[in-house]
Amino acid sequence: MPIADSRQPLRRQWHLLSILPEHGNGLTCRELNERLRDQGFMVDKRTTERDLQLLEELVLVQSQGTNPCRWMRPANSRVQQGMTTAEALGLSLLEQQLKPLLPASLFNVLDAQFTKARQLLEADKSYNSFAPLIDKIRIIPPCFLLQPPRIELSVLEAVQQAVASAIPLKIHYQGLKDDKAKLRTVMPIGLLQESQITYLIGRDPGSKQNKLFALHRMHTTEILHGEAMDDISDFNMDSYLAEGHGQFYTGKTMQLHAVISEQLARILSETPISPTMELIFTEYNQWEVKDTLPDTALFRDWISKETIRSNILSNFIHY
Repeated sequence: MPIADSRQPLRRQWHLLSILPEHGNGLTCRELNERLRDQGFMVDKRTTERDLQLLEELVLVQSQGTNPCRWMRPANSRVQQGMTTAEALGLSLLEQQLKPLLPASLFNVLDAQFTKARQLLEADKSYNSFAPLIDKIRIIPPCFLLQPPRIELSVLEAVQQAVASAIPLKIHYQGLKDDKAKLRTVMPIGLLQESQITYLIGRDPGSKQNKLFALHRMHTTEILHGEAMDDISDFNMDSYLAEGHGQFYTGKTMQLHAVISEQLARILSETPISPTMELIFTEYNQWEVKDTLPDTALFRDWISKETIRSNILSNFIHY
């Protein structure tokens, strides 16, 4: 049997193992066959029965009861599950989405898994009906994207370690408006990925003000083992983001009241700006949108684009 053909039953049996429960009453052969077919393996019930019998001989599965017999994996099974076709497809789609966003040093961490997913899908195309989907799906970025900046791997690793272990960090940093890099000590708090840019959230020693430091602007980093770390227990990442930080927040709110096109009204009815948004059809046969939102650079950018594209009347927008 050719190598490509010999993989088919092996891949199908790995999928079968991934479906089988370790606890409860187990699943019947018919139920397992239906689930295999749902995952793209178009085989009959008799083939599934043969697969189960083979796996039982290898002590990878066990049966219980009769009429119908139910199947499950042993509770203490230590079998390392392989990647299913659905998982490989999901990873390949994730690769499309992340590649234009992540710096190479971050993307390379996942590259081995992405490569494995592509290889499995290519091998599965001849016998799994879902595998060819990867040639028929493409993800388009929501906006024009610049190339992600380059981050030194040593910088990335040092920053991640400092954040994880709450250790002060010395960085040789050149801000966007700086003529040259400067040495500074930072109390690391967290990491934030904003589009293609990865930021360290940190504070100057003795300060409570949170600042963003772009990792690609760090020339060198040094973890200051043994130096005292400021108390950062007052910081909460979800609260920080909910306040609009990470989107170049001005600290103010925006009162949005705009007349919008029917097309934009339909879009906003499906994907609202926020949970508090009001969409109103007025007595003048016009659509209006009302909301109170953090005044961020991202939101201003959206307003400016929709003003041109969808004819938002910007004089209704109050700051």
